[in-house]
Amino acid sequence: MRIKTTATRTLSWPAITLSAALLAMLSPVAARPNAAELQRRAWAKSLVPQLAGADATARKAALELIAKQLQTRPYPAAWLVYWYWLPPLMSSGHYATVARLALQGVLAAPAGTGVVDRLLVFRIQALAAMHKDAAALRNAKSLFNVCTMADTGMALLVLDQRLEVVYHKHPRIMRQFVREERLGAQMPADDGEPIERSGVLASIQVHAGPYLARLKSIGANKARALMERGNLLLLADQPAKALRCFQSMEAYAKTSGQLLLLERFICRAIRAEDGTIGRANAHLLRAIQGATHPQ
Repeated sequence: MRIKTTATRTLSWPAITLSAALLAMLSPVAARPNAAELQRRAWAKSLVPQLAGADATARKAALELIAKQLQTRPYPAAWLVYWYWLPPLMSSGHYATVARLALQGVLAAPAGTGVVDRLLVFRIQALAAMHKDAAALRNAKSLFNVCTMADTGMALLVLDQRLEVVYHKHPRIMRQFVREERLGAQMPADDGEPIERSGVLASIQVHAGPYLARLKSIGANKARALMERGNLLLLADQPAKALRCFQSMEAYAKTSGQLLLLERFICRAIRAEDGTIGRANAHLLRAIQGATHPQ
């Protein structure tokens, strides 16, 4: 996989092919939407002129309606934020609103890893547009930590772009980042091999406050609550605690497919702990082989 980051520099990342299943129930987008879903989409579209227009009062009123939706129907509303509301806000230059609304969506629906990924990308783009480069980099690390295994390549690209902006006067740091990710992408043969971790990513300090504050309103024992807690801890750059949450979900996994999905969650915590992908990919590969060729 070739990733071009500037006109003069091209990186070659090892291809990352292992993918994670998204929780389909978290997405409101169906192949054949029912009447209620069509009505929700129409309502979402009706807010676009208020959001993208010049009338600040109208925009505030629309944002208040969106906030209520995120409270009452958090997961469907988070997808509406991504599909319908962030794009016009971004294109009309309301970057601060994009950054805030994207974070609202993440905090409302933290178990929806697929939509969290997409909302964070909008937040990073908005912060970058406001030249808040350090904040964009911190959010890029949160994105790498929490994203689905399938989105790892995208998250690495975002990280590379943000690192290049922040450290453009320090090419040694960029070379170190590329070297660490290349070495860390190699899957270890067994648990006895040394772990290749990223010192560059470890040096980036995430602002964990909003995620840790959200944790206080979440229970600890149900599967959805454990998933929410695990993702929030990844966003807050606390992968060891996130790993324990995901491991606790095993009590709720009743089928081999659910167990394999759980292994993918665990792999994300391993990836965040290392700042590289190799050990997580090796863990996932062993899990897939164990599921398809049980001993």
